[in-house]
Amino acid sequence: MAAASLKLSYSAKPLALAPGSHLLPLRAHHARPFPTRLPPPPRVAVQHTAAPASNASPRTASFDKEEAEATLRLLLEEENEAHIAAFLVLLRAKGETYEERRWLLFPRSAAADIAGGVGIVHGETYVDGITAIYNLGDSLSDTGNLARQGATGGLLRYTTRLPYGVTVGRATGRCSDGYLIIDFLARDLGLPLLNPCLDEGADFAHGVNFAVAGATALNTTALAARGITVPLTNSSLDVQLRWFKEFMNSTTSFPQEIREKLSKSLVMLGEIGGNDYNYAFLQTWPMDGGYSLGNITRMIESVATAVDLVPEVVQCIANAAKEVLDMGATRVVIPGNFPLGCVPSYMSAVNVTDRAAYDARGCLVALNLFAALHNAWLRRAVGELRRAYRGAAVVAYADYSAATLDDAAALGFDERRVFRACCGVGGKEGGAYGFDVRAMCGAPGTAACADPGRYVSWDGVHLTQRAYGVMAELLFRRGLVHPPPINFTNGARA
Repeated sequence: MAAASLKLSYSAKPLALAPGSHLLPLRAHHARPFPTRLPPPPRVAVQHTAAPASNASPRTASFDKEEAEATLRLLLEEENEAHIAAFLVLLRAKGETYEERRWLLFPRSAAADIAGGVGIVHGETYVDGITAIYNLGDSLSDTGNLARQGATGGLLRYTTRLPYGVTVGRATGRCSDGYLIIDFLARDLGLPLLNPCLDEGADFAHGVNFAVAGATALNTTALAARGITVPLTNSSLDVQLRWFKEFMNSTTSFPQEIREKLSKSLVMLGEIGGNDYNYAFLQTWPMDGGYSLGNITRMIESVATAVDLVPEVVQCIANAAKEVLDMGATRVVIPGNFPLGCVPSYMSAVNVTDRAAYDARGCLVALNLFAALHNAWLRRAVGELRRAYRGAAVVAYADYSAATLDDAAALGFDERRVFRACCGVGGKEGGAYGFDVRAMCGAPGTAACADPGRYVSWDGVHLTQRAYGVMAELLFRRGLVHPPPINFTNGARA
């Protein structure tokens, strides 16, 4: 169904911001564990925290997967969560090889896989008929494209080596200690992890990841006209959309085949646009001798500068969504922006002591209001797309803002470190947030925390694998993507 060109307009209506939701304990996913498609990691020396005594006998059978699965089945039948948890902790301690650690990395998934559930079965049955995911975005979902372009400078120059990827055993090009929301989503749909589109020779049968860390919604020309420099990549949304079209055209013979392919796919359009604002802020923030806005007035002035970008950024995202929908996409998810005022890098940059600058959670009010403005415009755009393609497609808004971790302690995070980066500058040099733009995670003199799973923020900009996993649960299983694009109880033949 074709639709007329969409044009966004602003009406001065008060924004109704949803209050933070309090979460129940997360349940186990009925899904497969992460696929074992990743190539073996490079051989690296691993320093164990506790070496065995010199007279200790070597372990001859430290891990037996079949025996572990049988034991886990019995525990699942008992439905004793405490026993299951204790058993998985023991297993995790015994896993010594890369393959063993990978199987043990996601115990909730392993348990659910053994217990059963909807997922891919012999390559024929898929969750809700979704056979592929196509993702466009930035560092929140890039699984290795910037690494292949060459992340040689800027804030992301250390992301291609450890400690990035430390939780999964090696650096993969993801801006985290491990996996991202897009990885958890693929797992929950019973699909392989998405390969980056720049990975020549990779298997793209079940989707492609076009996202590039550092990417913007507006292209470099449009941003340059506003005096905004893009330091990392020119792979903006229009470039990724071109890659998407080229892939579809090269793997099909005619337009109707593209429509059929997309009718069984999920398209993730973002998160994108956050870097447009990041780079706009950087143009006005003084960098000599530090990384600080200095005072609330300067912060508000910077926000005002970025506000002018909002209509253009949102229009750009809406136009990209329209093109994908016109090609035949039937399920498109468009995520909103994170609450910038809760991000350690921004909090460190402002670094003011005036309590009036912060809300009850300890986040910066002005920056969160800016993120809320972007999200309000984006929700309006999604609503217009939904009306234009009524009956032909599900166009969903993903509320990343509401998926932040208000109940951090209840979810197993250290509430004293909600705003502190796991990896970065420690001690007094790192300040309250463990972040210094001149010494990003991976730089000489920085270190990663011992347990990333207790932290929300990985490097002061991006989140930990654990935080992304919780967000994936909240978004796709707790109703923070609306309307729901996936029925996880529905298995369908492809």
